[in-house]
Amino acid sequence: MNPVGRLLGENIEIKRPFISPKAIFNLVKELFLRFLGERSSPFERALGLSLGVLVAFIPVIGFQSFILIGLALLVPRANRVALLLGFEAIKLIPFPIYLWIEWKAGSIFVHSPSIGSISHLSEIPRFLPSLMVGGIVIGLVVGLFAFLGGYFVIKKAA
Repeated sequence: MNPVGRLLGENIEIKRPFISPKAIFNLVKELFLRFLGERSSPFERALGLSLGVLVAFIPVIGFQSFILIGLALLVPRANRVALLLGFEAIKLIPFPIYLWIEWKAGSIFVHSPSIGSISHLSEIPRFLPSLMVGGIVIGLVVGLFAFLGGYFVIKKAA
């Protein structure tokens, strides 16, 4: 008797699932390859990748998804899966490091106080202008590199 049957006091047979994990993996792989698309050009895929990277660096946590959806609608040539892939790839950078990079880049263009001067959370809005400018600058630079690198890699693979 299996553990579920013992728990319920019945003789319940657990049968093999109708869809195997390998079949699910193959289905997901096929859908992913279809989304990457035979129909989208390397330019469209690289454009989606670079726009996703750009949005990921804009420090408006909570609104990035809306910006991403808006870009997907406003730039129909951009591959939407590549857009999401570029957005999520940047999120692998730990959040404090990500904010520090944006603050450093933004403090070049906008006067910003030292990070060591934060004594309370209410002082964080003083850093927002440098975070916004730094996020946009870093997003444009990294997005450009993502476009060029993605375009040449996808072009070579195709």
